[in-house]
Amino acid sequence: MLEGGKVSCLHPPYVTEQPAKMIFKGLSVIVALYVAYALTVGKVYARRGPWGVTWARSENPFWYWSTVVIYSILSAALAFVF
Repeated sequence: MLEGGKVSCLHPPYVTEQPAKMIFKGLSVIVALYVAYALTVGKVYARRGPWGVTWARSENPFWYWSTVVIYSILSAALAFVF
């Protein structure tokens, strides 16, 4: 609303940024579920070069945990930053 009770045509009251925020929240939930799945199964998929690689907790613990931590940070950033 503008001064004097006039409605602005440039910013209608029904247009909000909520749909964009909901997309990021949804992506955050999906990434968090994948982190939970990776922790349960013990394997995580990550991009490396043009292809991807699957890291197993028992075979490459450093790369497995690094990938899980990065995905966890991504999930938190999608939920709270965007």
